[in-house]
Amino acid sequence: MIDDLKDDLKSILNDLEKINKTSDLEQIISKIQDFYKKSIIFQFKKENENISDGSDQEVADMAMETINEIVAEIPDQTTETIDDLFSSVANPEFVIKETNDKESLNEPKKLNESLIKGIKIGLNDKIAFTTGLFDGNGEDFSRVVSQLQTYSSWDEAFKFLNNIVKPDYNNWEGKEEIEKRFLKCIENNF
Repeated sequence: MIDDLKDDLKSILNDLEKINKTSDLEQIISKIQDFYKKSIIFQFKKENENISDGSDQEVADMAMETINEIVAEIPDQTTETIDDLFSSVANPEFVIKETNDKESLNEPKKLNESLIKGIKIGLNDKIAFTTGLFDGNGEDFSRVVSQLQTYSSWDEAFKFLNNIVKPDYNNWEGKEEIEKRFLKCIENNF
Protein backbone atom coordinates (compact mmCIF):
# COMPACT_ATOMS: atom_id res chain seq x y z
CA MET A 1 0.00 0.00 0.00
CA ILE A 2 2.80 2.40 0.83
CA ASP A 3 4.44 1.63 -2.51
CA ASP A 4 1.23 2.64 -4.28
CA LEU A 5 1.20 5.92 -2.37
CA LYS A 6 4.82 6.63 -3.33
CA ASP A 7 4.09 5.91 -7.00
CA ASP A 8 1.05 8.20 -6.95
CA LEU A 9 3.03 11.00 -5.33
CA LYS A 10 5.82 10.70 -7.92
CA SER A 11 3.24 10.80 -10.71
CA ILE A 12 1.70 13.96 -9.25
CA LEU A 13 5.14 15.61 -8.96
CA ASN A 14 5.95 14.77 -12.60
CA ASP A 15 2.62 16.20 -13.72
CA LEU A 16 3.24 19.40 -11.75
CA GLU A 17 6.57 19.92 -13.50
CA LYS A 18 4.94 19.49 -16.93
CA ILE A 19 1.86 21.66 -16.25
CA ASN A 20 0.81 23.77 -19.27
CA LYS A 21 -2.94 24.29 -19.38
CA THR A 22 -5.79 24.66 -16.92
CA SER A 23 -7.19 21.30 -18.04
CA ASP A 24 -3.94 19.69 -16.89
CA LEU A 25 -4.41 21.46 -13.57
CA GLU A 26 -7.83 19.89 -13.10
CA GLN A 27 -6.38 16.43 -13.77
CA ILE A 28 -3.64 17.05 -11.21
CA ILE A 29 -6.19 18.20 -8.64
CA SER A 30 -8.16 15.02 -9.25
CA LYS A 31 -5.01 12.91 -8.74
CA ILE A 32 -4.21 14.80 -5.53
CA GLN A 33 -7.71 14.09 -4.23
CA ASP A 34 -7.30 10.38 -5.00
CA PHE A 35 -3.89 10.42 -3.28
CA TYR A 36 -5.45 12.07 -0.22
CA LYS A 37 -8.18 9.42 -0.04
CA LYS A 38 -5.66 6.60 -0.30
CA SER A 39 -3.44 8.15 2.38
CA ILE A 40 -6.43 8.42 4.74
CA ILE A 41 -7.20 4.73 4.17
CA PHE A 42 -3.55 3.84 4.73
CA GLN A 43 -3.51 5.82 7.98
CA PHE A 44 -6.65 4.06 9.19
CA LYS A 45 -5.20 0.64 8.43
CA LYS A 46 -1.96 1.51 10.15
CA GLU A 47 -3.81 2.60 13.29
CA ASN A 48 -5.86 -0.60 13.26
CA GLU A 49 -3.09 -3.12 12.64
CA ASN A 50 -5.31 -6.06 13.52
CA ILE A 51 -6.80 -5.78 10.03
CA SER A 52 -4.36 -7.14 7.51
CA ASP A 53 -4.33 -6.79 3.71
CA GLY A 54 -5.59 -10.36 3.22
CA SER A 55 -8.47 -10.03 5.64
CA ASP A 56 -9.94 -6.91 3.95
CA GLN A 57 -11.85 -9.09 1.53
CA GLU A 58 -13.09 -11.32 4.36
CA VAL A 59 -14.36 -8.32 6.33
CA ALA A 60 -16.09 -6.96 3.22
CA ASP A 61 -17.70 -10.35 2.54
CA MET A 62 -18.96 -10.59 6.12
CA ALA A 63 -20.37 -7.08 5.91
CA MET A 64 -22.16 -7.89 2.65
CA GLU A 65 -23.67 -11.05 4.16
CA THR A 66 -24.95 -9.07 7.15
CA ILE A 67 -26.44 -6.43 4.88
CA ASN A 68 -28.12 -9.08 2.73
CA GLU A 69 -29.63 -10.71 5.83
CA ILE A 70 -31.00 -7.38 7.03
CA VAL A 71 -32.47 -6.59 3.61
CA ALA A 72 -34.08 -10.03 3.45
CA GLU A 73 -35.83 -9.41 6.80
CA ILE A 74 -37.20 -5.98 5.90
CA PRO A 75 -39.96 -6.99 3.42
CA ASP A 76 -41.37 -9.57 5.85
CA GLN A 77 -41.67 -6.97 8.59
CA THR A 78 -43.25 -4.46 6.20
CA THR A 79 -45.99 -6.80 4.97
CA GLU A 80 -46.76 -7.87 8.53
CA THR A 81 -47.02 -4.24 9.64
CA ILE A 82 -49.33 -3.34 6.76
CA ASP A 83 -51.56 -6.33 7.49
CA ASP A 84 -51.72 -5.31 11.16
CA LEU A 85 -52.70 -1.78 10.22
CA PHE A 86 -55.52 -2.86 7.94
CA SER A 87 -56.86 -5.41 10.40
CA SER A 88 -57.28 -2.74 13.09
CA VAL A 89 -59.29 -0.40 10.85
CA ALA A 90 -63.02 -0.76 11.28
CA ASN A 91 -65.42 -0.38 8.40
CA PRO A 92 -67.37 2.87 8.70
CA GLU A 93 -71.07 2.68 9.34
CA PHE A 94 -73.41 5.31 7.99
CA VAL A 95 -76.34 6.12 10.25
CA ILE A 96 -79.19 8.39 9.22
CA LYS A 97 -80.04 10.82 11.98
CA GLU A 98 -83.68 11.50 12.45
CA THR A 99 -84.59 15.10 13.21
CA ASN A 100 -87.83 16.82 13.95
CA ASP A 101 -87.75 19.08 10.90
CA LYS A 102 -91.51 18.73 10.45
CA GLU A 103 -92.22 20.59 13.68
CA SER A 104 -89.90 23.46 12.83
CA LEU A 105 -91.33 23.78 9.30
CA ASN A 106 -94.92 24.06 10.53
CA GLU A 107 -94.29 26.97 12.91
CA PRO A 108 -94.10 30.36 11.23
CA LYS A 109 -91.23 32.48 12.41
CA LYS A 110 -92.06 35.58 14.34
CA LEU A 111 -90.92 38.91 12.99
CA ASN A 112 -88.53 39.47 15.89
CA GLU A 113 -86.93 36.05 15.36
CA SER A 114 -86.38 36.65 11.68
CA LEU A 115 -84.57 39.97 12.20
CA ILE A 116 -80.90 39.69 12.86
CA LYS A 117 -79.97 41.02 16.24
CA GLY A 118 -77.24 43.59 16.54
CA ILE A 119 -76.55 47.04 15.21
CA LYS A 120 -76.86 47.22 11.45
CA ILE A 121 -75.26 50.15 9.66
CA GLY A 122 -75.12 50.39 5.89
CA LEU A 123 -71.92 50.96 3.96
CA ASN A 124 -72.68 54.58 3.06
CA ASP A 125 -73.57 55.40 6.67
CA LYS A 126 -70.50 53.59 7.92
CA ILE A 127 -68.25 55.65 5.64
CA ALA A 128 -70.02 58.88 6.61
CA PHE A 129 -69.79 58.13 10.34
CA THR A 130 -66.17 56.99 10.13
CA THR A 131 -64.98 60.05 8.23
CA GLY A 132 -67.27 62.59 9.91
CA LEU A 133 -67.38 61.51 13.53
CA PHE A 134 -64.31 59.30 14.08
CA ASP A 135 -61.72 61.29 12.10
CA GLY A 136 -61.45 58.54 9.47
CA ASN A 137 -60.44 55.86 11.97
CA GLY A 138 -62.41 52.74 11.06
CA GLU A 139 -61.02 50.75 13.98
CA ASP A 140 -62.38 53.27 16.50
CA PHE A 141 -65.76 53.21 14.78
CA SER A 142 -65.88 49.40 14.88
CA ARG A 143 -64.77 49.38 18.52
CA VAL A 144 -67.52 51.85 19.52
CA VAL A 145 -70.21 49.91 17.61
CA SER A 146 -69.06 46.66 19.26
CA GLN A 147 -69.25 48.31 22.67
CA LEU A 148 -72.72 49.67 21.90
CA GLN A 149 -73.94 46.16 21.09
CA THR A 150 -73.19 45.09 24.65
CA TYR A 151 -75.67 47.56 26.16
CA SER A 152 -79.21 46.41 26.78
CA SER A 153 -80.98 49.78 26.65
CA TRP A 154 -80.86 52.97 24.61
CA ASP A 155 -80.24 55.05 27.76
CA GLU A 156 -77.05 53.14 28.59
CA ALA A 157 -75.82 53.44 25.00
CA PHE A 158 -76.63 57.17 24.88
CA LYS A 159 -74.74 57.80 28.14
CA PHE A 160 -71.76 55.87 26.79
CA LEU A 161 -71.70 57.95 23.61
CA ASN A 162 -72.07 61.30 25.39
CA ASN A 163 -69.72 60.65 28.32
CA ILE A 164 -66.97 58.52 26.78
CA VAL A 165 -66.96 58.66 22.97
CA LYS A 166 -67.85 62.28 22.18
CA PRO A 167 -65.15 63.87 24.38
CA ASP A 168 -62.49 61.87 22.51
CA TYR A 169 -63.57 63.50 19.23
CA ASN A 170 -64.01 67.16 20.27
CA ASN A 171 -67.67 66.54 21.20
CA TRP A 172 -68.45 66.22 17.47
CA GLU A 173 -68.69 70.00 17.20
CA GLY A 174 -69.89 71.18 13.81
CA LYS A 175 -71.02 67.65 12.94
CA GLU A 176 -74.48 67.75 14.44
CA GLU A 177 -76.22 66.47 11.31
CA ILE A 178 -74.04 63.33 11.06
CA GLU A 179 -74.31 62.90 14.83
CA LYS A 180 -78.13 62.88 14.62
CA ARG A 181 -78.00 60.26 11.83
CA PHE A 182 -75.61 58.11 13.88
CA LEU A 183 -77.72 58.37 17.03
CA LYS A 184 -80.87 57.54 15.03
CA CYS A 185 -79.21 54.38 13.60
CA ILE A 186 -78.14 53.29 17.06
CA GLU A 187 -81.51 54.09 18.63
CA ASN A 188 -83.36 52.06 15.98
CA ASN A 189 -81.49 48.97 17.09
CA PHE A 190 -82.73 49.16 20.69
